[in-house]
Amino acid sequence: MTDDTPILRQFSQVLQSLEDGQFHQDCSDEVNKISEKLTEYLLDHGGKPSATLTIKLKFTAEKGVLAIRPSLESNLPKIPRSTSTLWQTEKGLTPLNPK
Repeated sequence: MTDDTPILRQFSQVLQSLEDGQFHQDCSDEVNKISEKLTEYLLDHGGKPSATLTIKLKFTAEKGVLAIRPSLESNLPKIPRSTSTLWQTEKGLTPLNPK
């Protein structure tokens, strides 16, 4: 190892190095998507929408090499569904009030 070999001492440095920076970019993109979706939900439905972002890092060590396999998963708020009313008749369901 030479004196100019970079040493990753901080978690943020490790995260930024995964997949040559692509994983970090994907995480940033997902945070932006979550922010947009929460704002959209709030404007459309109110309340206190929430989301989760899960980052998993699987580490494997073998003969002086540390392999890291990252994964990313997000859960956005579900859009509330409205209630529909149907009437039961002898012939089946109808969207029109039979009375």
